[in-house]
Amino acid sequence: MDFRFINKDTLPQIEKLWDYCFEKKESAFFSWYFSEYCLRQNKIIGGFDVEGNLATMLHLNPYTISLRNKTMEVPYIVGVATDPVFRGQHLIGELLSTAFTLLRAAGTSIALLMPINAGVYLPYGFAYTHYRHGYKMPLNALSVVCTDVTLNLQRLELLGARNELKKIYRDVMSNYHAYVERDERVWDNYFAASAADNLEVVVVYDGKAAIGYMIYSKENKTIKIWELMTTTGQAKNCLLEYTRGFAGAYTELDWLAAPDDLSYVNFRDQAHTGEVTPFMMARIINVGEALRLLPVPKDCSNTTFVMYVRDSFMQLNNVLVKITVTPEGLQLDNSAEIPDVTMDIGTLTQLYFGTFNVRQLLNNSRVLAEKESIIVLLEKLFPVKNNFINEYF
Repeated sequence: MDFRFINKDTLPQIEKLWDYCFEKKESAFFSWYFSEYCLRQNKIIGGFDVEGNLATMLHLNPYTISLRNKTMEVPYIVGVATDPVFRGQHLIGELLSTAFTLLRAAGTSIALLMPINAGVYLPYGFAYTHYRHGYKMPLNALSVVCTDVTLNLQRLELLGARNELKKIYRDVMSNYHAYVERDERVWDNYFAASAADNLEVVVVYDGKAAIGYMIYSKENKTIKIWELMTTTGQAKNCLLEYTRGFAGAYTELDWLAAPDDLSYVNFRDQAHTGEVTPFMMARIINVGEALRLLPVPKDCSNTTFVMYVRDSFMQLNNVLVKITVTPEGLQLDNSAEIPDVTMDIGTLTQLYFGTFNVRQLLNNSRVLAEKESIIVLLEKLFPVKNNFINEYF
């Protein structure tokens, strides 16, 4: 199998496979994605047989995320697909191996991925890092009331609401971690893709100040909330009350809320309280570089420990290192000593993102460590964070 970057000559084969596996060629999103985004903004890797037929592909879409008080450039892996006639040959493993090698050589230490089937990617070291609180419920059961009568709503054109949305998003994200830092390019893409999907936006104001927005779709009998951002609880209640107003013409609500959303505490029927569901996966593809970038708290410097990270898929990531904690950061040296702490690459990724705390992972045999001093040190190096991300391509 010949793996290589896609160019304009091989892009038509990519379009054909995307049409088969994802959005159809006739859709507005397909038209925008392949005319305005592919190859202009991203890179695509394809695997070809000896006759030049595309067998498998993945897309590397660039984003900037805020992670551990650092701004990191990361690829978001989407569009992973194999032509049905080539399935069963384990090509995804070869494809990901090629991608990781190229990304690592380019200085990338972390990759994101939103899976359709997580079981496909777990063997390759991906792990869930972002969760959401999902609601699928009757629309008339959305029992939320806005008690601040001074707030007002305005339905706006997407582009006309750009400045309000940007500021609200930035303000809300200050309370979260591992989120996308949306620059003008990302906002341009966000609005273009939203317009292609016929999404609508409503903004809530306190006087002249925009304090929340909701981007949603009306399809069949379902109101789907794609993004809801508010700087106050009453603003969120106002938008949800607005959403319930569609009951009658529409019957169902579909909403992936933030992981810390508590709207359900006022729902009368516990069957409608939703559930926390996995949303995004990630993977460290360069352990050494990721650890060197990790900020060090002031109260845990001048400490040394040995860590073993198992990575059965990427041998370069399969490391046994002596880590010296200094005020300037972590210093890594090769070691042959018995490790103080052992974990696999997926667990290290979750610790790095702050998805779970060290003791949770210890209690589930995801981390092996016996010394209490090492456990306390790991808690300081990898404190739990409240992760949020809402990018779909």
